[in-house]
Amino acid sequence: MTEPFVSLARYAQLMCIEGCGFWGVNNPDEAQNCSTIWTACERDTLAFFLHEAQHEIEHFVGYPLIKSWFVGERHVLGNPISLNWLNLIELGTKTVTDISLCEAVTGGAAQVITIDCAAIDQSLMIPANVVVYHPGTDHVITPSSVTYDTATDTLTINLPSCVTALENNPDTGWDYADADSYEDCVDVKVISSTLANLTLISPPTNCDTDCAAATLEVCGYIKSYEMSMVSPGNRCVSGSCDCRNYQFVNVSYAAGLTERDPVLETAVIRLAHSKMPTAPCGCDPIKMNWTRDTHIPDILTPERVNCPFGISDGSWLAWQFVKTKVLLRGSGL
Repeated sequence: MTEPFVSLARYAQLMCIEGCGFWGVNNPDEAQNCSTIWTACERDTLAFFLHEAQHEIEHFVGYPLIKSWFVGERHVLGNPISLNWLNLIELGTKTVTDISLCEAVTGGAAQVITIDCAAIDQSLMIPANVVVYHPGTDHVITPSSVTYDTATDTLTINLPSCVTALENNPDTGWDYADADSYEDCVDVKVISSTLANLTLISPPTNCDTDCAAATLEVCGYIKSYEMSMVSPGNRCVSGSCDCRNYQFVNVSYAAGLTERDPVLETAVIRLAHSKMPTAPCGCDPIKMNWTRDTHIPDILTPERVNCPFGISDGSWLAWQFVKTKVLLRGSGL
C-alpha cells in the first residue's frame, strides 16, 4: 500500500476544518463555528475513502502520487526493464531510522519538541523526511513544521494543538484540560533510502547436484526516470563472468511525485467524497461539498456514462483533472 497523499491533517487544512474537534478533543474556549467532535470511526472512514480514491487515481495515471517504495518487483530479464510504476525516483529500499522513541510531550496546547541528533547521520536529517508517530504504532501525527540545525545537530518539531490526543475518543470528545486525554510521548523517525542492486534469477535446473535457483546481484542503471526504465549492469567481476541463463530480475525502487500537486489533491478529495455513502462529519460547508460531489445529473452524456471513476459530479470532475496527468510509455527511450 502506498503512503497517504492526502492525510487527515491535509484534508482538514484544505477543507478549512480548524480547532481540536477534528482530533476528538472538546475545547470550550474555541470558537463554536464548525467545532463538531469527530470520532475515531469517522476519521478512519474518511481516511479509507481518501486512500481508495488515491489508489484508483494512481492506477489510472500510472505512478504513485507520493514517494512510495516497491520491494523485489519481478520482471522477465531484458534491457531495458520497464518497471510497473512510472516516475522513478531511485533504486533502493525504504529505511526507517529511529531518532527518538517516546519523546515526551505535554497536554493539548501547541508545543515545540527539540531533539539532540548528534548520534544520527546528518545526511539523513532532511526535515521533509522526518515523521512523528503515536507511540508504538505507525499512525502518523502531522507537525506544523520541522527544522534541522546542522550547526548544533538539533531537530525542532512544532506540533499544533490537540494532534497528540488519544485516538479512540468518546463521542463527546476528550476533555481539553485533562492531561490524560493526550499521549505522554511520541515516536520520531526519519525515512530514507538504501541503495539496492538488481537481483538476477536463474530458475532451478534438472541436474543431480546444486539444483537450486541461482541469483546474482548486479548494478542497475536508470535509463529514464519518467518512464521508469532501468538496465542491468555487467555480470563480470575482476575478469570473471557469470554466464548462467538468468531469466528474471527483482528490482527494489522508489517512485512517485516528489512535489505536492494541488490539482491531484483536489481530485483525490472530490473522488473520495463521491465514494462516501454518507456525508463526512463536520459543519454545513463540509456536508455541502459532499452533496455537490455525490450529485448525479438527470441527463448523462455518453462521455459521462463512460467515465472510469463514476457518473457523479465529484467522479467526473476528478477524471477531468486526472486525465491531464497521465503518463504513457512510448516505443523508445
